[in-house]
Amino acid sequence: MKRFIFSCIFLLGHIIGAAAQETGRKVFPVWGLECTIPAGWMGQETNGLYLMASQTQPGLILLLPHQTTRLEDLIREAAQGLSDPDNGIDLRLLGDVQPIDHRAVAASYEGFFAQTAARAYAVGVINELGMGATVMVIAAREEFAEFHQALVTELLRSMNFIKPETQDYVGIWQEQLRHCRLTRMESYNSGYGNGGYNTTETIHLCREGYFGYYRSSNVSMDTGGAFGSSSGQGSGRGTWTVIADATTGQPVLQLSFDTGEIKTYTITWDGDKTFLNGERYFRTYGDINPGDGPVCER
Repeated sequence: MKRFIFSCIFLLGHIIGAAAQETGRKVFPVWGLECTIPAGWMGQETNGLYLMASQTQPGLILLLPHQTTRLEDLIREAAQGLSDPDNGIDLRLLGDVQPIDHRAVAASYEGFFAQTAARAYAVGVINELGMGATVMVIAAREEFAEFHQALVTELLRSMNFIKPETQDYVGIWQEQLRHCRLTRMESYNSGYGNGGYNTTETIHLCREGYFGYYRSSNVSMDTGGAFGSSSGQGSGRGTWTVIADATTGQPVLQLSFDTGEIKTYTITWDGDKTFLNGERYFRTYGDINPGDGPVCER
């Protein structure tokens, strides 16, 4: 998940960060919801999700917004579990996804979180008026208990969807993308020796307001006796900003190239996942691995 701040915290056992001091009623004006943090727990908002932890009880509660509006899509997404091998995360569905009503589903998971054997329980809720929410509790396998599921229920009962302050999305994403590298990778292999392709696109968004754009691709084909391949590269520089779509109000990443060309990408998200024009892009900042940050040499 987002920059995996919490994966390191999880290894401490009883998780609580120095900045996680919020208690009581919490309002998320941009997400369009409010809820009450369970008694004895404290929260911290960090890059697209909200973390809650306790100094006396094991585990971690995650609150994540999502844009899913159909129950069948929510069921499908819940069944996928949570996987990120690079960070030792592999939580797989345990049993079946259980519809609660026409706008909510529940699911249990088991596997590994930050390379620790873990169990999790999550409920996803659809909001017909805007962004929905998923509440997930995660704990070490031997520490997971009934009270963890009760925490999710308690949080959901306190939750209330409100009218989101959509005008803030532009500012939020302007800040989220500042000094960030966006990477899209796409590949295909026929599996029958007939060839395939791979494409990598990176956008380096620098805090000073300029960017670097790079794209490379390679296509190969084997037609039984004849093998061919082609490759291409593209690059460019310019300035970037986030604007609001004039019709929908959605945040849009605008790249103004030095050549006069302008590229625009509508920004959408699902929890920690970022999409530009519907394509998944990975956001990295170089705070964990400096080599993953943007290259900002003007």
